[in-house]
Amino acid sequence: MFSLEFQVMGDYDIDKLRDFISSVDYIFQDICKAVKIGASYLCAPNPSTMLIVYMNVTNLKDVKTVLKVNAEDASYAVSVVSEINERLKKMGFHMNLDSSFMTS
Repeated sequence: MFSLEFQVMGDYDIDKLRDFISSVDYIFQDICKAVKIGASYLCAPNPSTMLIVYMNVTNLKDVKTVLKVNAEDASYAVSVVSEINERLKKMGFHMNLDSSFMTS
């Protein structure tokens, strides 16, 4: 199992944050059905892959939107992340890999 964390947008902008949150269903369209829990979204495109979107808040001026991918199949995860990245680019957002690790 491995985990990837992508920062979706770097600087805090309330309008961009609203645009992103209102577009989560589009971002996951035809990949999986997103479930909203609080300010987070969970999505499982298959039994061995989970996508999580959440806000990482350290203070009111430091809000980061994170896409976390937990998966067993690297090829499938790359395919899904590539599709999400293309959708985000069309919306004017960008993703950067923030961290990655493997578990046994």
